[in-house]
Parts: sequence; structure tokens; C-alpha cells
Amino acid sequence: VEAVEFIVVTRRGAAWQAPPGAVVHELNGIDSPVSSSAVRAALAAGTPEVPVPEDVWAYIHLRGLYRSQQSKIL
Repeated sequence: VEAVEFIVVTRRGAAWQAPPGAVVHELNGIDSPVSSSAVRAALAAGTPEVPVPEDVWAYIHLRGLYRSQQSKIL
């Protein structure tokens, strides 16, 4: 965690804790009703509708991010 810096997009009512030694930048003002954990879980499950902006979806799809191990093999 000391080799990179992290950006945390905060959500109203959600708490987070940085790992010891991590450099974290908090990004406020983005009103997303869904957590990144929920987005990753939906993508790994192959859910066709994921509530992210189109550019984000294109980036995720192009790089094959968050797919389950089995779908990476296929």
C-alpha cells in the first residue's frame, strides 16, 4: 500500500478506513447511489445492467476488469 496512492469516492452514510501506511485522497461531491463493491459484484456475476457511466463501462469492458475467474478462461 505504500507504493501507490488511493482515491476514495465517498458516499453519504458510508464509512471507510484506510490501511496503515496508505496515502488516501478523498473525493467528495459525487452522488452515486451504488457502492463500488456492488458494481464489482454485479460485473463479476455477469449482470448486463451496471449503474456506471458509459465511459466507465467502456473502460471496464475493454480491459476485461472484474470478470469472474471462470469467464476469464472462456
